[in-house]
Amino acid sequence: MRNFIIIAVLSALVACYADIPSLEPMSLVYDEDDTSIDGKLMSSADVNLKNTAWVVISEWQCNAPAVAGLVQRVRVHYDGAPNLTINRLIVTYTVTPAAVDWTPLSTNVMTVIIRSHAGQQVNANVTLLRRA
Repeated sequence: MRNFIIIAVLSALVACYADIPSLEPMSLVYDEDDTSIDGKLMSSADVNLKNTAWVVISEWQCNAPAVAGLVQRVRVHYDGAPNLTINRLIVTYTVTPAAVDWTPLSTNVMTVIIRSHAGQQVNANVTLLRRA
């Protein structure tokens, strides 16, 4: 009986020591210079360090509550002035989305659609930037 208790306590300690998922928001960064279709996954701290050569054009806070068994979608659309060019898109989230769809960069128009996994919420920031 004593061995069983020791094993149970050790198992509980190992479970508590396991990696806890980070609550730090992560960002998907899409650049016109980047050859990756899926963008670059970066921590918010890294994004802030590398955004010194960029100017924010527009920013949205996107939220949709979780609904059991349903996929949530959030869509944002931006129409810029004819002389404006969108060069970077950043999607920062705390709950990993199932998909992020966007129209091409290097234009003055951008549509971003964020889809959740079934039963999950959408909680994201969408930021459009241009070169400084």
